[in-house]
Amino acid sequence: MKIDVIRDENGQIMSGLVFGSTQPQNEASILIARKGEYKLNPLLGVGIGDALLDEDLLEYRHKIREHYAMDGLNVKRLDLYNLQKFSIDAEYE
Repeated sequence: MKIDVIRDENGQIMSGLVFGSTQPQNEASILIARKGEYKLNPLLGVGIGDALLDEDLLEYRHKIREHYAMDGLNVKRLDLYNLQKFSIDAEYE
């Protein structure tokens, strides 16, 4: 968020808040949340924290694609073979 106040000739604020893309925040929220944590969509949530105790990340790769799609995100590239370094390239349809 960026604050950039623009006033009219009388000094009244016409605009002031500039919001950037919310996509990175949405992606992170879906990754972190577990099923049942979103009131409006109780089936949404990957629960990536649970992967710390799991050796097979294939299930989480599938969950990420499935749950991102539920939010309208199309996963173009997903590199999740190591929890120390992974990347997800997604965009809204």
